[in-house]
Amino acid sequence: MQDHSKKIIRHHFYLFFAIFLTLGIFIGTIWQSLWIPISVLISFSIYLYFQKSDNRFLIVLQIIILSTGWFLSTVRIHEIDQNLELIDSLNSESLDFTGIIYNTKLTEHGWRSDCKILLLAGNKFKNDFRMTVYGK
Repeated sequence: MQDHSKKIIRHHFYLFFAIFLTLGIFIGTIWQSLWIPISVLISFSIYLYFQKSDNRFLIVLQIIILSTGWFLSTVRIHEIDQNLELIDSLNSESLDFTGIIYNTKLTEHGWRSDCKILLLAGNKFKNDFRMTVYGK
């Protein structure tokens, strides 16, 4: 790599970081895998430690950033899928909850309230969340 291109990469490092992180996140949304990005992260991190060349250092660093985005995207998608499975299992069930009502609006068939649920009977959720409640 020429000195001019090295200088450009070093001066705009955050731009390249954002591009490769975004590319990794995009790959993670298309192809969810945990073990491939983890193995790439570990192996290239070890390789990066022993690297002496600037050219290879920047390439390996870009691969590490890309696989970090891939890993983070995959983890987030798995978390969303687990929450959706839990929500689907609660469909058409009676629930007791404690929450804060932010606003209530009348609808054709009753009312609708936007709530922040703080405590759900059975404690199936770890954090508070928002929910829309319909009633008559």
